Amino acid sequence: EDFALDTDYAVGAIDELRPDVLFLTNPNNPTGHLIPEDELIRLIEAAPGIVIVDEAYGEFSAGPSAVRLLDRFGEKLIVSRTMSKAFAFAGGRVGYLVAAPAIVDAIQLVRLPYHLSVFTQAAAIAAIDHRAETLASVAHLSAERDRIAARLAELGYDVIDSHANFILYGGFADEAAAW
Repeated sequence: EDFALDTDYAVGAIDELRPDVLFLTNPNNPTGHLIPEDELIRLIEAAPGIVIVDEAYGEFSAGPSAVRLLDRFGEKLIVSRTMSKAFAFAGGRVGYLVAAPAIVDAIQLVRLPYHLSVFTQAAAIAAIDHRAETLASVAHLSAERDRIAARLAELGYDVIDSHANFILYGGFADEAAAW
């Protein structure tokens, strides 16, 4: 099993449970799987409420961002991102979302007035101003991820295809000894 999302099963569960909010991670943690866009569309269409697509590892994926689906799904879709991964700014606790203006306005009503310190804001702005340099490491990290995954496969491990900055693998001859 490659731990991929079973879209048919998920759509069935959505139909049965009718959630008000559906969270999807794309790419997924801990598998690194990417939900293909056609399957993502099926999930959004099946959901009766808001769908939040967490793209925390999105910069590491060659797949399209769900942001391009915002015009199609309007207030039903929210895409969240973070500066923790690709920008190597986990300590800053800076994230952002892309959504329809009405959703953004609603979130502005409930957010804390001082949710980011002045220092964190300045650091985030500096990271964005220098994003070309900062994000250049993403290609290097992705290449290293692929190199390590290939080597693990050569060594006989079961490696899950990853679109993130990590690899899930298994198939240890003696699992107890591995831990």
